[in-house]
Amino acid sequence: MIPKDEIEVFREPAEYILWFESYLETIGRDRAHREEALQHKGFWKLFYEELFPLYSLLKLKQMRWTESRFRNVIGNQSFDVEIQNNRLTHLEIGTTEFDDTEVFRMREFIDNGYVSLLGKPRRDEKNRPVAIEDEARPHDDIVQERIDSIATLIESKSNKNYPNGTGLITYYDDFSIVFNESDNEAIRSRVDGLRPKWECTFDVVYLVGPRGDKLIEVEK
Repeated sequence: MIPKDEIEVFREPAEYILWFESYLETIGRDRAHREEALQHKGFWKLFYEELFPLYSLLKLKQMRWTESRFRNVIGNQSFDVEIQNNRLTHLEIGTTEFDDTEVFRMREFIDNGYVSLLGKPRRDEKNRPVAIEDEARPHDDIVQERIDSIATLIESKSNKNYPNGTGLITYYDDFSIVFNESDNEAIRSRVDGLRPKWECTFDVVYLVGPRGDKLIEVEK
């Protein structure tokens, strides 16, 4: 676990990356909290859904943001990250990487030792996941599913109020499949098409995933 007062410290990108990676290494060796981590419970929700997305973004922007400083802010305020020395003042973080399907998927993995990473969920009459299909799925179907989730998240976040100068990190699952250039262009095109919905709320939308090797950036 990381103390709150250590999390909420301003750091330059290179400092943040080194700090976060020191905990990644420790956590990778720690099996005591495996189930909580897999299900993003408690502290692990913060770790994987707020700290990790900022880390992934800073890895890709560190050379352009060398003079800027960032800190995660824990709580119910209308932003997740505060920024100094940057044209942006804040970042909001939203994730499609761990929705109710993934919660159910991880529970199945914990209980059974195996689950399909790409299997489509079967849902009951109340739209709750009840099983994961263990069948191959076309790449394009999975990509479209991810794009639809991204669009839903951006539309939802765009209906809320944030400080002026806020950027949106949309953290999506780029880990279980490999997106090709055509896929990335389709994501960019969908976000650009949503511009009338988000440009009055956010200055820029960043799309990044756990791999941290590809950034899609759409400015207003």
